[in-house]
Amino acid sequence: MAASRLNYIVIYKNHSQVYGCSSKKIAIESTPPEGYTNEDKRILFATFEPDTSSLCVYPVSLDDIELEEVKTKKVKNKNE
Repeated sequence: MAASRLNYIVIYKNHSQVYGCSSKKIAIESTPPEGYTNEDKRILFATFEPDTSSLCVYPVSLDDIELEEVKTKKVKNKNE
């Protein structure tokens, strides 16, 4: 049985819970837990590199996150 996909990890400053998502869009649009803001959010990209048998985790740049948020807001405004 195949497992669910986990490509993005979402964490918040000073919060011990780790959240997983399958797409960058979901990671960006997810609402923060109570008491936290989107500015506290950090998104990491996770991948397995079979050549080296390594699980690698890379931070998603804040610029990428901001660009994606702008795109998402434009699409929502067109649909409203």
